[in-house]
Amino acid sequence: MEVLVVRMEVLVVRMEVLVLRVEVLVLRMEVLVLRMKYDDDLLRPQNYRWNDLIGYKRSVFGGYGKNGRAALLNVMYG
Repeated sequence: MEVLVVRMEVLVVRMEVLVLRVEVLVLRMEVLVLRMKYDDDLLRPQNYRWNDLIGYKRSVFGGYGKNGRAALLNVMYG
């Protein structure tokens, strides 16, 4: 009988650990969602360069034609 009680206690502890792991995973996902929602750099890492250089890019590459787009990508991503 005591062995059964010990096994049940072990099972309960394992289930509690599993529940805690799931809760940690959910919290990590919530943090990731919040970062994606509020952190522009995570979604658009080149955003600050775009704001600084947009006038320069348009003037040098003549708008966004076929060659202009390729040159624009070269400047943005090296």
